[in-house]
Amino acid sequence: MIKPYTVSYAQNREDIILSGFFGAEEKGFYVDIGAYDPEYDSVTKLFYLRGWTGINVEPQPDRFEYFVKKRQKDVNVNVGISDKPDVLRLRSYDNQGLSTFSPEMKSEYEKEKVNDQTAHYTDLDVKVVTLKQLFVENNVKKIQFLKVDVEGLEYEVLDGNDWVKYRPEVICIEANHVKRDWRKLLKNNNYSLTFYDGLNEYYTDNATKRAQQFDYVQTIIFQEPIVNFKMLEDLKDYDKLVQWLESTNKKLRAELEDTQLHAHNLQTTLDEVLPLRKHLKRTLRYHLGRVDRKVARSLARSNNFKPVPVNAEADSQQDALKLAQISDNSNFTAFNRAPRQHPLMPVYRASRKAGVKTVSKLRTVSRKHKS
Repeated sequence: MIKPYTVSYAQNREDIILSGFFGAEEKGFYVDIGAYDPEYDSVTKLFYLRGWTGINVEPQPDRFEYFVKKRQKDVNVNVGISDKPDVLRLRSYDNQGLSTFSPEMKSEYEKEKVNDQTAHYTDLDVKVVTLKQLFVENNVKKIQFLKVDVEGLEYEVLDGNDWVKYRPEVICIEANHVKRDWRKLLKNNNYSLTFYDGLNEYYTDNATKRAQQFDYVQTIIFQEPIVNFKMLEDLKDYDKLVQWLESTNKKLRAELEDTQLHAHNLQTTLDEVLPLRKHLKRTLRYHLGRVDRKVARSLARSNNFKPVPVNAEADSQQDALKLAQISDNSNFTAFNRAPRQHPLMPVYRASRKAGVKTVSKLRTVSRKHKS
């Protein structure tokens, strides 16, 4: 299983960084100027899930509808914010996160056409109000943090507030499009820069202790891994893959243990069989040798010729000798006519020779296979 992780819904972990100012406070109020989306790249969703509420200001009508559906506990406003009430022309690009009221940003995008994300756009006339007017109309009492991301119109947004009456404890403001420097404005209203994340600057009200409460190391470094909301589905798929791999690995280990046990049993059996095999081979060779010798002897030439006995009733010694000579001649002729070996002896020897060659070839093939 994947170890625990912290989910960030913001583009640059702004929600996690802001949590470092407020700890685990369960209740609070936020104001999001240029809210864009209630879930994706949202600085406020993490706090909304904790039970916080606030005001989401989004001038683009189609994006505003998302907040109406997803943030029913919040106040959602479809206006723009500037330094005075008016109707301004909003340029909404294909990449709606780049949409802006700022004439300077429109001119800049017209020249650059950033990755074709600003090549196509729609101009909309949108009502704008001041921060003071927004807070008065919604009866705002206390603001834990204010987030401002308006693509070049940040100064006008801040300049339209009543800083005596409405003082957010922390301000998170995007600082990559500073067309009019608003830093002096915040300094003059008793705010100090506490942290910079590479994209946003975080200011704290000097009348509060929020700056002293913030600890970047504890908030970011020593926390669980931070995972963007967009990656959650990928993590779920990865988690399923990890579980499958662990299950498969467990099965393979069990199969390996069974195989090792089977191999051990086979080796034990082989250790017992090899001596018996050698004994059987010796015994077989011995008995085959005996049979071979018996067969060879039985097929060898027979020379058991005996002289014909002399007739004891011969009339004279001369007759007996003559009869014996005739018998010897007859036996000698029969002996010479007898075959020197049995007719099957050549067949036997040929078959024996062929058998030896076959066994020799089988041994050669067996050695090559083993090597």
